[in-house]
Amino acid sequence: MGEPSAESGPTTSELQENRPIDKLSPCLEKDTDEQRQKKLAILKGLSPSLITELHGHLQAVTVEEGIFFGGGKKNNKEKLGEEKDKRILRGKLFEMLVEQENAQSRTPVSEEILGLMHNPDRFGLARELGLYRNPDLAFVKVDEVTGRITIEAAGEAKLGRLDYRSFRQFETGGFIKGFQVLTAVLNGRKDLADSGLRSIAGKEVILSDSFKQILIVPSDRRAGDKRDLIKTKDFRRRNLDQMVALLDQIEIKENLFFRLPKFLP
Repeated sequence: MGEPSAESGPTTSELQENRPIDKLSPCLEKDTDEQRQKKLAILKGLSPSLITELHGHLQAVTVEEGIFFGGGKKNNKEKLGEEKDKRILRGKLFEMLVEQENAQSRTPVSEEILGLMHNPDRFGLARELGLYRNPDLAFVKVDEVTGRITIEAAGEAKLGRLDYRSFRQFETGGFIKGFQVLTAVLNGRKDLADSGLRSIAGKEVILSDSFKQILIVPSDRRAGDKRDLIKTKDFRRRNLDQMVALLDQIEIKENLFFRLPKFLP
């Protein structure tokens, strides 16, 4: 039997033998057969180097926070603490699961837009876009006749409860402002293809008049209870009321997963 194709992904037996899946086995506990199959389909799409990628993310976070290794500096466990490391890893894992569950929305256009927002320096646009917040997902529509690209929604995965940083992401100066600046920059540049943005180059990019923000939370969160989604101790009463009001304007979706491993290597 030949190797599984990149499109079909690994078989269920291969997934079960794969070390990352061993770590993710709690995600499948107490599921119905239908739930299990849906989750396995998502897990099939995860990278075989999942654990390495997660730890790469952790290292990147520590660098961003000004934590360095060696040279007499405190190491990561001493500075951040093991529990914080675990939260970072589990949050990133949940983000990966959400991205895979929404794989059908990922197109060359949406991937270029997200790639540009996440790493504008790579495309020589750090000065224009480096200060703005970027979401986990971008939902776009391309007009088959005119080629116009409409950004319809931004999606953000949140495993934990929403803190003040989350409030800043969803308010008018957050994702929305970032996309507004992005469209202005893209429509004003003629050298996008030279920068590697070939799916976007030469096309008008606009923000939909009905642009929406989507918050994706674990399925054990009470999505209908806005206060259950919020880390209330991070807010004063006035700001808490503002956060609740803001959530009323956001579409909230539950992800399939909520049982995530309590530890990762």
